[in-house]
Amino acid sequence: MNERNTGLLVRLATCVGMTGAAAVMVFVGIHAAKKCADPLCHAVVVNTPSVLLAVLLLACGLLRRRTTTASLNIGALSFVWLPLLHLLYVLRFAGLGETPGLLAIAVHSILLAFWEEAVFRGVVLDTLRPAGTVRAAVISALLFGLLHLARVFDGMPISDGVVLCGFSFSFGLLAAALRLRIGRLWPIIAWHAALDVSIGLVNRSMTSALPAVGELPVELYLFAVAFVAYGLALAGWRKRAMLILLGTTSLLLASLVVADLL
Repeated sequence: MNERNTGLLVRLATCVGMTGAAAVMVFVGIHAAKKCADPLCHAVVVNTPSVLLAVLLLACGLLRRRTTTASLNIGALSFVWLPLLHLLYVLRFAGLGETPGLLAIAVHSILLAFWEEAVFRGVVLDTLRPAGTVRAAVISALLFGLLHLARVFDGMPISDGVVLCGFSFSFGLLAAALRLRIGRLWPIIAWHAALDVSIGLVNRSMTSALPAVGELPVELYLFAVAFVAYGLALAGWRKRAMLILLGTTSLLLASLVVADLL
């Protein structure tokens, strides 16, 4: 085994270890928060162990300094059209007045977005970056997805865990690619937090006129495929990814038009 492959294995093992540590902190937070009756207290307690892990990793210098101090690439913000479209789609189903605990939702979303982005689009992505941008984005997204699959051990049905893992992978891949393109972590945290707030506001009893796979509208699955294709394209794997992106985005937009007409 040559030195380059050995270095990659060491970096991968380090990232797997960080993902395992994050999973442990998630479980600790979930069980600690079971004693909280107040939604705001629950939002803070459930995220505290993971936030402390993220702060520890940052304090140890595992996040490249230029990630937080580099100038923002304003032109690269044009790449966020797909995340914004997805956010607007989710907001169509949000019920602000019908959802209690708005402050708790906001606090939970901000804390969750901070530590997940700091760990996975910060430390993990930067640790893997010497292996190449595409490989770093894909592996960091896989680890991010596996972190959510761990919810199966906390009582989540396996089918729901697999779906959550897939959606988390697609989100993580696009988030990693955007972080590499934009050059800063904070815009990704803001997008992540806004999306989580929007999801938190969605009325759980919503119904969709479109065909659904499981309990979710088919548009969300199309968005997930588009996220993967767009993320690969932004990371540098352009040929096949752009063709997939073109096809899935066309289907996505067509489905949205149909939804508006029905």
